[in-house]
Amino acid sequence: IDGIDSDPQNGWAIGDGGAGRRQVAAFQLKEPLSAEEAAHLELRLSQKSRDGAQLARIRISVTTAPNPLMEGAPLPVAAAAAVARDQRTPEQTQTLAQHVMESDPEYWRLSRELADAKKPLPPDARHVLLKDSLATASRPIVLDQGLVQLRVDAEASKKQTENKRLTVVQDLAWALINNPAFLFNR
Repeated sequence: IDGIDSDPQNGWAIGDGGAGRRQVAAFQLKEPLSAEEAAHLELRLSQKSRDGAQLARIRISVTTAPNPLMEGAPLPVAAAAAVARDQRTPEQTQTLAQHVMESDPEYWRLSRELADAKKPLPPDARHVLLKDSLATASRPIVLDQGLVQLRVDAEASKKQTENKRLTVVQDLAWALINNPAFLFNR
């Protein structure tokens, strides 16, 4: 507003508890702009928040009205309040009720609490651990290749003992093949 951008304490902010509520900052020029000056109007917003809060849903309005700044309630609320209670339409009553509700800090505090209460609870650490353990236990067991080969060999040995003649022939062939005299004469 004053052109001093280097001072971090210089600026406009809402007070504690104002977050989530409609906030308004209205500024009026000391002297109205001429038609030539108004053809190009530059507005710069510098947000240097220390706590990370940033402006949201910014609405900027410019007018040529002689005295545009109005204090008080918005026009629909003021119009509804000007009508006698027993003559208000349901829409006017709703507009007033909504304005009163949104102006109440307790409403916003309770709204935040309700929103927090509706958030899903974080998963229970013990439940996650048990679920992971169940997933690990449900995986098929991968057999060691050495064990598989031993089982195949044991099955072959069992079949071999059933046929004694085959066993004798295989043992004799093995002895001859591995005999140095047999290998020498080959």
